[in-house]
Amino acid sequence: MNMSITYVQYLTSSFESSNAIPLTSKCKLIENNKLPASYGGVVIVKNQMIVAVKGIIIKDGKVLIIKRNNHARVGGGTWECPGGKVEFGEDLESAMKREAKEEAGLEIQINKILYATSFQTDPTRQVVLITYLCHCEAGDILLSDEHSEYLWATKDQLKTLLPKNILADFEKNDIFTLLKS
Repeated sequence: MNMSITYVQYLTSSFESSNAIPLTSKCKLIENNKLPASYGGVVIVKNQMIVAVKGIIIKDGKVLIIKRNNHARVGGGTWECPGGKVEFGEDLESAMKREAKEEAGLEIQINKILYATSFQTDPTRQVVLITYLCHCEAGDILLSDEHSEYLWATKDQLKTLLPKNILADFEKNDIFTLLKS
């Protein structure tokens, strides 16, 4: 079970350290971004910056895309390239290799960084996404529980199946030139 935990700070009349109240009374643990029903105060929610990696994994001129389960908290039912969050202390390429293994069961080789982008998933959460060009020689796809389908997609299939924001990044960064027609 993946539980989102956020610490929030009570709004005080002054942010000067002389007026600060003890940390234990200033902070409240909030699980899954929901305040307890009995809570009536004002809070400041800490903004989150997430670093994530995605892999454009090419095999025989096609790109591997995977479909998120319909019940996924974010992006349910949408197609994407394998990838995910970078864990604290993890280097970027290790994160990409780990995510490809976890999500698709593949051992990949990383060629280079293709592009980086940033977007907000909600008003307090921003994702910085680094996209790699990857390839794999062989291997059967073994999907994680987070995904329901996979496809080695042609350029035309990518243009039909990928969400508009991913397509815009692909077009902006000339990703389609890497693929067979």
